[in-house]
Amino acid sequence: MIEIRFKLCTLAKRSLSRFIRGCQVLVGELVREKEEREAAHAATLEAAKAPEGETLAQKLEREKAERKQAALERSQQRQREKAYFEERKLANEAGLLEKEEKAAAKKAALAAIQLDNVAPNEPGAENNEGSNDTP
Repeated sequence: MIEIRFKLCTLAKRSLSRFIRGCQVLVGELVREKEEREAAHAATLEAAKAPEGETLAQKLEREKAERKQAALERSQQRQREKAYFEERKLANEAGLLEKEEKAAAKKAALAAIQLDNVAPNEPGAENNEGSNDTP
């Protein structure tokens, strides 16, 4: 009986040690995968840096300043060219005239539709034929 217990304990110890070794292998794999992910992330961050060694935030700020400066230069150039303002003024006036013409045409079309909708027996109608009001 003691011999059977000893064998069972030995088997249990072996199984337990195998289980522990298996867990250690799994933990080692997880640690290795985590290190690979961190290395890939670090490489991505490093790639985001400019060749001069500036960070991503510094690069974005520099590019924004460059775009702003280019916009200011374009604006100053337009201001120096007086013809630009004349062209814009003429284009605006042409647009206003076109709007006024469209509004007048629309108003005339609505007036024509209203005249067509007036019934012949109404007091405001031009032709009162068929009216029973005549003596």
